[in-house]
Amino acid sequence: MGWVYPTIRLPGRGSCSAPGRWSVWAAVSPGPEYILTPPQSPDAAPRGDPYLEGLATALVAITLFLAGRLLLSDFGLVGVAVAEWVALAGFPVAVLLLRRRNLRDGLALRGAPPGAAPATVLLGLGALPLAWSAFWMASAVAPVDPGAVRILGRELVAQDGGELVPILILAAVTPAVCEELLFRGLLLGTLLDRHTPFVAVGASAAVFALLHWTPEASARMAPTLVLGLLLGWAVWRSGSIWVGVLTHLVYNATLLVGAAWSVGPGLPRPEAPPTALVLTGIALLAAGTHVLMIRSPHPPADARS
Repeated sequence: MGWVYPTIRLPGRGSCSAPGRWSVWAAVSPGPEYILTPPQSPDAAPRGDPYLEGLATALVAITLFLAGRLLLSDFGLVGVAVAEWVALAGFPVAVLLLRRRNLRDGLALRGAPPGAAPATVLLGLGALPLAWSAFWMASAVAPVDPGAVRILGRELVAQDGGELVPILILAAVTPAVCEELLFRGLLLGTLLDRHTPFVAVGASAAVFALLHWTPEASARMAPTLVLGLLLGWAVWRSGSIWVGVLTHLVYNATLLVGAAWSVGPGLPRPEAPPTALVLTGIALLAAGTHVLMIRSPHPPADARS
């Protein structure tokens, strides 16, 4: 919400200070008019146009999608990781530096609220069964190509213990950091400058889901949308991108650990998740939400409210 600048009339020129947080500054217009304004942080910088930055974000997402498909076919996960660090992580940093904006505020690089780490674990674990359910339901409308699922499974499943760590770095840590910087950092922040949290979180999640669209498995957009909504709310609520990064990391790592079970070479289409697993996911999400709301009772006043 923007500040309201009431005009008051004082019997002289110059400037003076009022007690507390307010300062009175001489107006530019003729006559003894002064404008009461809140103090400005010395690090404050003009905000960019959310729509221009949002359009640029969408263009980067499309570029990454096209480049990522080529890199995945030629270089596997390593190619995708390089594309993410250059485009997803490098782009928002470059935009903010060129606009001379503070990276800490522009990307929500504030420290997470004390005690928020358990909430990120609960949210990351709880999101997976619901995302699986969304994938299963979406596949009924948009069938998944079994061949594409097998290829993706071979890329994600470690064949031995020595492959697990590189796969976790390439397919869990890299997306968690790079995607959060772009979607819950730059994009969500610029949308929150002009829109309500409800609209901003929803729009950023939709763009996030579009990034994961593929013609062979368009149903992937459904679980990605669920994850994007959860991550957007968590970052907005906490005011910290690190809450989103840790939640995203837990989600990705859990997905990779269970990849051999949930993405099998003989699986023609996604199966419905066990009911007990879905109920467990709901309970974990409720617990994680409760913990985060206790640790961050209100979104920070200086963090895109």
